[in-house]
Amino acid sequence: MKFIMNDNFKYIAHKRERKPGIYEIQTVKEHLEGTAKYAEAFAEKFGAGAFGKCCGDYHDLGKYSEDFQKRIQENGPKVDHATAGAKEIHSFPIQMAIAGHHSGLMDRGIKANGPNEKTLCGRLKRTIPDYSGYLSEVKIEQPQKKPSLRKTPGHPAYSGAFFTRMLYSSLVDADFLDTEDFMSGGEVIRQGFDAWESLYRRLEDKTQQFLKSKPTGIINEKRNDILQQCLDMGKSQGRGAYTLTVPTGGGKTIASLAFAMEQLKANGMDRIIYVIPYTSIIDQTVESFEEILGSKNILAHHSNVAYDDEAEIAGGDIARKKLATENWEAPIIVTTNVQFFESLHGHRSSSCRKLHNIANSIIIFDEAQMLPYRFLLPCLQSIGELVRNYRCTAVLCTATQPFLKPYFPEDIPLQEICRNTEALYEIFRRVRYEQLGMVTQEVLVEKINNEKQVLCIVNTRQQAYDVFTALKGRGNFHLSTWMMPKHRKQVLKKIRKRLKAGLPCRVVSTSLVEAGVDLDFPTVYRAMTGLDSIIQAGGRCNREGKRPLEESIVWIFDLEGKPEKLKDYLAATSAVLPKYEKVDSLECIANYFKTLYDLKDSGLDAKSIIEKMEALVFETVSKDFKLIDEESYSVFIPVNKKAKALLAQFRGAGPSRGLLRKMNAYMVSLPKYQYDLLDDYRRIENLDGAVSVLINLEDYTKEAGIKIPKNDLGEVLYFA
Repeated sequence: MKFIMNDNFKYIAHKRERKPGIYEIQTVKEHLEGTAKYAEAFAEKFGAGAFGKCCGDYHDLGKYSEDFQKRIQENGPKVDHATAGAKEIHSFPIQMAIAGHHSGLMDRGIKANGPNEKTLCGRLKRTIPDYSGYLSEVKIEQPQKKPSLRKTPGHPAYSGAFFTRMLYSSLVDADFLDTEDFMSGGEVIRQGFDAWESLYRRLEDKTQQFLKSKPTGIINEKRNDILQQCLDMGKSQGRGAYTLTVPTGGGKTIASLAFAMEQLKANGMDRIIYVIPYTSIIDQTVESFEEILGSKNILAHHSNVAYDDEAEIAGGDIARKKLATENWEAPIIVTTNVQFFESLHGHRSSSCRKLHNIANSIIIFDEAQMLPYRFLLPCLQSIGELVRNYRCTAVLCTATQPFLKPYFPEDIPLQEICRNTEALYEIFRRVRYEQLGMVTQEVLVEKINNEKQVLCIVNTRQQAYDVFTALKGRGNFHLSTWMMPKHRKQVLKKIRKRLKAGLPCRVVSTSLVEAGVDLDFPTVYRAMTGLDSIIQAGGRCNREGKRPLEESIVWIFDLEGKPEKLKDYLAATSAVLPKYEKVDSLECIANYFKTLYDLKDSGLDAKSIIEKMEALVFETVSKDFKLIDEESYSVFIPVNKKAKALLAQFRGAGPSRGLLRKMNAYMVSLPKYQYDLLDDYRRIENLDGAVSVLINLEDYTKEAGIKIPKNDLGEVLYFA
């Protein structure tokens, strides 16, 4: 092994093969300086540039040891090179960031911890190889002052814990980028997004198109009014926390984007992050943004996305989007509650790398009523902290605004963007809600069969499958996450086409159609559930207001087999429905959420996440903060040539992160007991513990998805 080096060379940080057996090197000093430059710039966005620089300057001091040099020059055994820098610095946030920059954030621990315990206190007691070689090249300078942080009322240690996480993110991304700069020989594809001025003009052209056209009817007139209010508030208001309470069909997606764009321009902000409840509705939002702003400027980041297939994205966009997925440097991010909040509470470098790029952003939480109740308080606390100390604007956007003010951090006022919201709800009221009471499946099927165009939404995938398969005639459709995302998209396209043509169209679905899916039926049936979901279902009825209100009915019915997980939602809905003639009024909605939160009480922070954050147990928080509590298993469906090629690649080379992301497009996710049924009946083959594959394609249809053995009882799809 030969190295290309200069006369001043002593210590190698990285090596890059230029020719077989000949390596170019990056010195430790060069890497420390390059990383420090990045980390300082990243942390400066939240007033901690000096802390970021300190992290970069000392994060790899352990590479000055002879043991590490032997490893990199002679392929020797692994060496702990991250603990050294943490031993030299006395600031806890910097110690934690440096010690965990490869292994992840850890629990702080206690002084009694021994060197083998996986805590920071234990880690600092480790005996590590002599790294004193740094003394000839690096001068240790302790940070002179603490970062200026506004404390969280009632939780004074929370802000410090959050700061540690953001500092860690700055170091991790800086380390990745500087290493990548060297390893690629300076050929890294970054940025390449259109300038904000260009994006602003494109959106302005679109909004002015709406505003200058003469609206037909009161609904379109009020949509324009909502849009104008969002534009005006975005221009005139500073950073802060806002609510956007707009009735279903009020055009809140584009209106909220317009508010965000004006905020960004007025306040010199960096990016817009759009957070959506779940993956099944993300495509429509991404497509609407791409149509206006161009696909290369929109990054979709969720569990089903893969940006490493050259056939999918032309030119340099693929490498650019792949990097942007890892560190969120794109101008507009569309992601999910799971991805956003689990990253904010994660401990691994892969999930935390992007966090520093949330600073100085506008974050829109679409369908804010879908914030997970078991983690509502820590979610709101993290939103408040981003507004308080990281120069963010947060917008809680929904048609059914939850009763959040009593739970939101008291020092962060929530301001409504739209005026006269109650009057808006009266104008946008296009449906009546009627109760059917308890019905059998046979009666429900008969009622659906008697309608020409109808949407029926039930609470479980098994119910959706059973009702759908019992329907007669043509024009019947099924939607649930038992189907692959690709097939759901195809079915939605057919449904829209038939609705527009006035053809028979009877759809049985789970709750996945209730948010972010534009459908317009004359009649909707909704199984008893949370009031917010019932009103969301109502948004799929008479959406454009073209039919008389009296003829546009949402029928609320009870069906046997209510999921246990809906117990509190059902109780809260049952408590408020008899009290209000207009169940979609703001007063009724607020009463529903107040009742629901009272029922859940201490369950709004079910895992004591805020307390654990203050205790600085980062790894414990990461393990406990899981928005989807139910363990799920993925089954791969090899439905076409592309899917079969991916399966062959998996069998040949085994799992890789990139390959599994591509395979996600052909996966169906199941709870453990349904997965076990398929396994018991030998319908699936387990591959390497990572993936299972459906053996017989007769057990999957495009129309209904995967077939589960009949003794299954079904399960809730509340976060489908």
